[in-house]
Amino acid sequence: MALHNPGFTLDAPMSSMQQSTGVLLVAAFAVFLVGAGFWLVREFERPLDLMMRAIEARPRRWLWIHAWMVAGTLVSVLAAASMFRLLRDDGGGLLATIGFAAFVSGCLGFLVTLLFRLTATPRAAAATVATGAVPPAYQSRHRFTSSLYVAHMLLSYAAFALFGGAMLGGSVFPAWLGWTGIVSGLIGLVGFVVMRGGPFAPPIIAHSFGLVAGILLLLRS
Repeated sequence: MALHNPGFTLDAPMSSMQQSTGVLLVAAFAVFLVGAGFWLVREFERPLDLMMRAIEARPRRWLWIHAWMVAGTLVSVLAAASMFRLLRDDGGGLLATIGFAAFVSGCLGFLVTLLFRLTATPRAAAATVATGAVPPAYQSRHRFTSSLYVAHMLLSYAAFALFGGAMLGGSVFPAWLGWTGIVSGLIGLVGFVVMRGGPFAPPIIAHSFGLVAGILLLLRS
């Protein structure tokens, strides 16, 4: 595998596929941020019973956040598919294929989590406030959907590294971006496991590498 791609320049003509991919990648981050930007760390990241009470107190904010994150995740899947085609045609081959499969698999699991939070969580929050206890059935489903979120983040970091590796040697993306994907993906993967999320936990990070790639594509226009 070549470690540099001298064919990349910002002045190179950009195909319609590259332009549409850039738009989708930037849009995915922006749409997701419209929801995620309203997240309340001190209220929504607390023990489950206290979190339920915070959700019941702010139901519209909770629904707004998750509805937009659903939309952002769907756009991100489309963006990843478009970037996969670019990388495949640019010699990315197997790494691009595995990266795309990993990212989309994580997104599908995360969509289950988001839809659960949109539908079941508000009802559980109301029941918690009414009875003083989180419904036991909700607690087990909450643990399962939380594990899907964890899988989403781990697979997203893995996809950073795989997409980054697919960029090396091609002409669509510069080598420095490929190495950025590899390094940031590996750091994120290890950091998330070691710190059990921590600073590597916010789901907006899953769209960050795509944002950088999208901006770079659009700068070529």
